[in-house]
Amino acid sequence: MTINRLLAELTDDTLAEFFSSNALLRARSYVARVGRIEAAGNTLAASVQGTQRQPYRTTVRLERRALFGEPSLEITASCTCPVGSRCKHAAALLLAARRQGSVAEQPRRDVLDWARALGTELARETKRGRSRQDKRFGLFYALVGGEDDAFHKLTMYKAALGADGGFTSRGETWHNDEQALVKPPSFVVDSDLAVFRALRRMRREGLYGIVRFEDTLGAELLDALLDTRQVHIAPDHQHPLRALAVGEARSAALDWQPGKRRGAAGADRPGRCPGAATRPLRYLDSEMAQAGPVRSQNESAILSLMRLPPLNAAEVPLVAAAIAEHAPTLPKPGSAADLLRSTPHHNRG
Repeated sequence: MTINRLLAELTDDTLAEFFSSNALLRARSYVARVGRIEAAGNTLAASVQGTQRQPYRTTVRLERRALFGEPSLEITASCTCPVGSRCKHAAALLLAARRQGSVAEQPRRDVLDWARALGTELARETKRGRSRQDKRFGLFYALVGGEDDAFHKLTMYKAALGADGGFTSRGETWHNDEQALVKPPSFVVDSDLAVFRALRRMRREGLYGIVRFEDTLGAELLDALLDTRQVHIAPDHQHPLRALAVGEARSAALDWQPGKRRGAAGADRPGRCPGAATRPLRYLDSEMAQAGPVRSQNESAILSLMRLPPLNAAEVPLVAAAIAEHAPTLPKPGSAADLLRSTPHHNRG
């Protein structure tokens, strides 16, 4: 309902229920002191000149509610004057706003910001798409999984681009990402540079040739790779590479598996898929060639469990007791008789 329709329903009786008779009486002489009225949604705001040199900033909100089954108009007011609410300045604002033509609804700031930014954002996306299509060569990224779900081999390829901007062949491996951060070659675009920066930080952690999707750095790298729209994945070298797409958010759960070396994560689709111990949590599903966010109310506890090494028989009851005390909603590892080596396996489903 627009503010003008609400003002049309604002009666003297409603005003008298909210404001004191003295505030209403004095407000009538303050109507002329109300500055330009701003309207956003159901809210009115204006500067009202009081007895002080600096005008007071006054805001009033009107809402239609049902009271005991009957429609009712509710007033909420605030003011920078000493009274603070239900003051003559707020009453004067409403009296001034009731005058025909006094209020013209204005776009809210967040909507204005969105409208102003839309063209720039779409132009950036168009430029990004064109930048690949206008070039003869480009980069694409190949992720191949290993025995440990957290580790993947990342290989970069420089390949020729077709008329549609797609790659015509695998091309040749390319390793000059460090130099490209200083002087990018013509076939490197902005989204590639974000990947190179994440890889540089990962190398400082001692990782070369492989990447580990863990913590905030792992999430940063995975997001940067997805942003290129040129990343492909395979569970191992026996399977063909497939384009990795951004998938929908999946719910998280945790179970335990014997015999694996590290924790892993999965999702709420049929079957299992590994997840990464990133912060925030991400899943990386090589079987469906999808990656995306994970919904979880126990992210910190799940991340902590996924970082555990495989448990021996003596450690299983110790970890089970700690989970029972600090994260009782998560499943606990089985008994030492059931599991020779237990590993937390993070699944969504």
